[in-house]
Amino acid sequence: MKVALAILSYNRLDLWERTLASLYQGGYPFGLVLYDNGSSDGTERRVAELGGICNCTKNHTIGHGVRSAVGLALRHKPDIIVLSADDYEYHQGWLERLVRFWEAAPQPVAICTLSIEPAYEWTPVLAVHSIGEQVVLQRRTVPGANWSFRAALWPQLEPMIPDNAHKYDHRLCAELNAQGCWLCALPLAEHIGENRRSWKS
Repeated sequence: MKVALAILSYNRLDLWERTLASLYQGGYPFGLVLYDNGSSDGTERRVAELGGICNCTKNHTIGHGVRSAVGLALRHKPDIIVLSADDYEYHQGWLERLVRFWEAAPQPVAICTLSIEPAYEWTPVLAVHSIGEQVVLQRRTVPGANWSFRAALWPQLEPMIPDNAHKYDHRLCAELNAQGCWLCALPLAEHIGENRRSWKS
């Protein structure tokens, strides 16, 4: 199973270096894309050193950045895409576990986030499943800053992410729920950049 990682970043090299180091703890090969919205802090040089794809074009919304980053990730011809902000620290063996999940995931699973968000009123646990020998939460919403999904699903997801959107995840999750899709969560990463905005308008 081929995996491509599409990371959004903006002038947060300190967090990006931590994210980058943890990505390589996955124990599984991947293609790397960084979409950094015109950063000036050197993040693009780090991606180039690793042979990844970097786009430094200035965009004005997260929606545009997401669509552009996933478009670049598709050049790797992946089976699975991981879309993430630059402020997640991934656990040892995270990507091997994620691949096992997707190899066993039933068709209704649309998105699996790689971190466990606190229980808010808008994100209750709907069910608990065992998928790929792992306990997985099915939730009403999963945060858009840390998603994985089958690349084949992108033509369905892309129209739900407007170019001009800074917030898109709750609406997209509601539409997927209405279609009977599952939104899942695995504990594979920790959010390390709370209260530090990662994308500038």
